[in-house]
Amino acid sequence: MPFKHGRLAEVLWGSATAAQDVSAFLNSISWQAQVDTAKVSTFKSSWHSFISGNAYSSATMNGYYDSTLTNIRGTLQAAPGVLSYAPAGATAIGDQVRLLSFNTVTYNENATVSDAVGFDWTAQGTAPAGIGVSLHPLASENVGTITGTGDGIQTSVAGTGLIAHLHVTVYTAGTHQFKLQDATTQGGAYTDIAGGAFTNMTSAGAQRLVMTGTVRQFVRCVAVIGTAAATYSVSCARFPT
Repeated sequence: MPFKHGRLAEVLWGSATAAQDVSAFLNSISWQAQVDTAKVSTFKSSWHSFISGNAYSSATMNGYYDSTLTNIRGTLQAAPGVLSYAPAGATAIGDQVRLLSFNTVTYNENATVSDAVGFDWTAQGTAPAGIGVSLHPLASENVGTITGTGDGIQTSVAGTGLIAHLHVTVYTAGTHQFKLQDATTQGGAYTDIAGGAFTNMTSAGAQRLVMTGTVRQFVRCVAVIGTAAATYSVSCARFPT
């Protein structure tokens, strides 16, 4: 069976100055992407016709309140915020991830005498959402160069454009470098993707990259961890057309 259980779902939140795995505080999430349409059916047509309008994406989450997460509540309207959501978890390269950039949210807290304090959080997307894969699951890496194995990005042919998210959730010291490379075969010769290098990380935080050029069939992440170990996640998606 190809079905997956939602128990291991993962939600990574981040801004330029902070990042955190908030999965342990959530118990449900609903993500959607939609394109507005306008009906333009005319006389003598056999089928209705539509033209597309604005696209949008959102993620609505429910969970339990934690009074220590002040860095998240204080920056819920970060511009932009970065959200990476893995419906069945991201424990291996190639696991499915949704990539959302947002700068507008609603946040509500609710308390009753019979239950734990809960919260509801809705993140509204402000840029194309990505339906992609994990290139490096959230994990700690020691000092050195970490070359991820190449993994297909849902297509066997080259395409134009790529969206990528980086979350560094645990930072101690040093300068960490992250970049993306592509190749025509999984075990082939990888080269740097134009515009595919994240800004060097010298603190915890998150970044979003949008590459508009041609990206070949297989993509991997290469990281150089300096001075002290770091915990990070990288995911990417083909740019929507």
